[in-house]
Amino acid sequence: MIFSEKKDDMLSLLKESSAHLKKTSSLTGLALIAAINIILGSLSIQLSPILKIGFSFIAVGISALFYGPIATGFVGVVTDVIKYMIRPNGPFFIGFTFNEFLGGFITGLILYKKPVSIKRIFITRLVIMIAINLVLTPIWLSIMYGKGIFVAYSVRIVKSLILLPIETIVLYSVLKTAEKTRRVPSFK
Repeated sequence: MIFSEKKDDMLSLLKESSAHLKKTSSLTGLALIAAINIILGSLSIQLSPILKIGFSFIAVGISALFYGPIATGFVGVVTDVIKYMIRPNGPFFIGFTFNEFLGGFITGLILYKKPVSIKRIFITRLVIMIAINLVLTPIWLSIMYGKGIFVAYSVRIVKSLILLPIETIVLYSVLKTAEKTRRVPSFK
């Protein structure tokens, strides 16, 4: 099963993830992942004012694997604000910060405390591409720039279709390696 099968399992998963925000060792790991996220974010390729290719999904995946949906969503919010302060691209818009939280939360729901598999990662990336890249981001851009929601939509769909298998393979490779470190006591 991709998501937890029972409501109680889901609630305990969320509680466990939020508990990481109270542990010093977890906060240290989350800060390290946030720093990696910021560095990977600075390597993003801006194709146009409304289209970019990023690499932060790697850090989000690692955080989700070890710390779950709540902690990863929190890291997404913090890193989005820091990345904007370091390198602002246009006006700050809270919708993109929400996207970062939601992306981390979704990734955490699907990957936390579950075995890494190509199917699970593909579904994670697919859900994020549909919900965030193809639905929410065009809405935010429409609000920000006053253009129609479907401006450059075909380019966004093509980009998503090209990146979906690439991001799936990259994230699978990274997380399969990272999964081996779950045996380290600080990551349990």
